Amino acid sequence: MITDLDKAFLYSVCWGDGCITKSGFLQISHSAKQADYLIWKVDNLSRILKCESWIEFYPSKCKGKEYPACKWYSPVSDELKSLRKFLYPLGEKQVSKEFLSYINVQSLAILHMDDGHLYLRKRGVKKNGDPYIRERQVELNLYVSLQEAILISERIFELTGARFKPRLPNKKDSPESYNLRCEGANCRKFIQSIEKYKVPPMEYKFALHYDKTSNRGKAFWSEADLHKYVEANKGTRARNT
Repeated sequence: MITDLDKAFLYSVCWGDGCITKSGFLQISHSAKQADYLIWKVDNLSRILKCESWIEFYPSKCKGKEYPACKWYSPVSDELKSLRKFLYPLGEKQVSKEFLSYINVQSLAILHMDDGHLYLRKRGVKKNGDPYIRERQVELNLYVSLQEAILISERIFELTGARFKPRLPNKKDSPESYNLRCEGANCRKFIQSIEKYKVPPMEYKFALHYDKTSNRGKAFWSEADLHKYVEANKGTRARNT
């Protein structure tokens, strides 16, 4: 019998980077750099599904280039077949209010590690050399309908108190696929609510002191720079980071 916590974990993994096939097995893939994260998932899944925990390394091709990657397959499972009917009612992933009722704070951490990005939005430099306000943001790359995005944002608020807003990342090519974004105080509230569940090597997605122009930058601010930068929250005065 699967416990509620195990069910929440299983649902979370399948919701993010996991894919349940029509035949009823679960497949998860990550880059080789994230192998420890996959191993953590598989260790838990092998206990829940009572199966082996080996992973396979392979070259993944993308835009004509090869990248080292790793993947894992579960055996066919009645639990997974049932979950597929629940999560793929029309053949594609579709999040419902009932599904979200199984989601807990750890589930949100897994979703963030799978599909979230932590940004540090920069606003340039003043004439006197001082930087403009920098603001932290989290974006969950979900690509779901507006109705699903609203349901997910409401569940996140129930669990963490952080308010996310639906956003269209590609209005021209995908006018009906929404992500969720939060910033400032809501960003900190969300990260601080889920950070106890962070897993190596995904710590960079929880590092609030980002200092890279790239959205995927992993470096922390240097001690010499910490005093230079300020952060603003809507409705509040800027304060030192």
